[in-house]
Amino acid sequence: MNKKQKNIALVICLVVLAFLIFLKIEKAYSPENTNSANKEIPASQVTQTVLSTIIVDKEILHLTSIQGESLYSILLKEKENNNFSFSGKEYPGMGFFTTDIGILHSTKDHYLMYYINGKEAEVGISSYVPKNGDIIEWKLK
Repeated sequence: MNKKQKNIALVICLVVLAFLIFLKIEKAYSPENTNSANKEIPASQVTQTVLSTIIVDKEILHLTSIQGESLYSILLKEKENNNFSFSGKEYPGMGFFTTDIGILHSTKDHYLMYYINGKEAEVGISSYVPKNGDIIEWKLK
C-alpha cells in the first residue's frame, strides 16, 4: 500500500467512525431510550403547589397547598395542625360558609365574608380553589 492509499483508508475509517458515534449519540438521546428522569412528564400528571396568603384581622398565614384543593380542605388541614380555628355551616348547593375564623366571629349584626385578591368571594370556601399568589382575607361586614 502506498502513502496515498493509506491516507484514503484512514479518511474512510474516520468517516465511518464519526458516523457510528453520531448514530450512538442520536440513539442515546431519542425519546424512547431516555431514562425516566429525563422524560417529560405530561402536565396532567404533574402535581403543582399553590402558594396563597390568608389574612384574618392582623394574623397573616402563608399556605402551600396542592393545585385543585379547595380552600375548605386547606383550612381544615391548618385547623387539624392547630394553626388557627374556624367553623361554619354547609349550605346545599352553595357550599361551606365560614361563621368564625381566628378572632373574627359572625353576630346577628355582622357576618363574615372572605375576599380574594380584594374582591368579595362569590362562592363558599368548599367551592373555591385557590390560585397561586391569591390573597384571601376575612372581614366582618
